[in-house]
Amino acid sequence: MVKIPNLILSQRLLLRPLQMGDGYAAFDAVRESWDDLSRWGIWTLKPYDDMTPDDVEKFVMYKQNQFESLTDLTFFALHQETQKMIGVGGLHKCDWDNGIFMLGFWVRSSETGKGYATEIGQILIQMAFQELGGEKITTYHADGNSGSQCVIQKLGFVYDGLCDNPHQLPDSHVLDELNYVMLREG
Repeated sequence: MVKIPNLILSQRLLLRPLQMGDGYAAFDAVRESWDDLSRWGIWTLKPYDDMTPDDVEKFVMYKQNQFESLTDLTFFALHQETQKMIGVGGLHKCDWDNGIFMLGFWVRSSETGKGYATEIGQILIQMAFQELGGEKITTYHADGNSGSQCVIQKLGFVYDGLCDNPHQLPDSHVLDELNYVMLREG
């Protein structure tokens, strides 16, 4: 049985699994960041004006259930000193039999450009390889999302190919997806 840490500390951040009530804090971060998120996030198909804090809380509870079943490990990233919600990171599509995880991350708009996404990625990569028996981590970004591309490259991922048009956005246009991979060393 795999034991997932309930608290992970980095230089500036505290990562913990999502829990009841996080949807309301996340709603504020989503509201602040909606313009940026809707440019790249495929999960932003529901119009923001139709979204409520209760919707985000339901999504958090769904992710909490996935965490408990070990199918998706999503963490809230909080600043250690202020406890401000900085973002979210996760190891998704967990394939325990083959040691494959997909890295995802998101940082609220007011905190981008400060290295938090890279810090979240480093924490989760280390956990996947050192504690969870990971052999391979994948990730991707929408074509044109230079912020995510920069983070992915800083983390050391290797480009693995283009997936034509899998990224449908709220305004009905579709972007290509660039895929990356990282393998366990040695």
